Amino acid sequence: FFALAIAAVFVFQYVPVADQILVSDCASQLNAGNDTSLLLSDYGYLIAHQNQIGLVNLLRVFYALFGDHNYLSFQIFNAVLACIGICWCGTKMTLHAAEDERVLPVYESLILTCLPLIIYVPYLYNDLISTSLVMIAFCLFAVDEGDSKGMAKSWKRVVLSDLIIGFAVVLRSNALIPAIAMILVILFQRNGNRKNKVLQIVLLIG
Repeated sequence: FFALAIAAVFVFQYVPVADQILVSDCASQLNAGNDTSLLLSDYGYLIAHQNQIGLVNLLRVFYALFGDHNYLSFQIFNAVLACIGICWCGTKMTLHAAEDERVLPVYESLILTCLPLIIYVPYLYNDLISTSLVMIAFCLFAVDEGDSKGMAKSWKRVVLSDLIIGFAVVLRSNALIPAIAMILVILFQRNGNRKNKVLQIVLLIG
């Protein structure tokens, strides 16, 4: 998956256009101290499309670390995150749910069926990143290395899971759906005391 994703990055050699270049330019301008993209009087792009603010701020980090308008750093990050989230974490959760290694080829086949997802890697979209983050958050939330039956009992894992899914929501508001699903799982979980459930839900909402 990683090899194909990196190949897609270099074969397409994609430079953002249209709304994507506006997102990229907003990140670059904000890093330079220019906040006109946030001004309503100038019909700023972010005012009309506030769902893009999370991606803009993510790009700001990459541009600050690797140079202005360095798309390649973002694309490689996108490929790595997809490998960790969709491939590795998805495999761990599938094996955890079935407790039978014979199900792994089924999940691997599903990944191959969804290979068009790789097309998103070179592009400045938030869909693939948020999906990968949700998968990582769910893996931390549901898969406990010490107990194959229960939810993660380590509070470090719980907090990290909450932070990651929060980041996914900031990047793409649709990630609220799995966040709400996590709350419902905690509420209806049979094991675990009420105090811990309340604390987990409060952390997740926070």
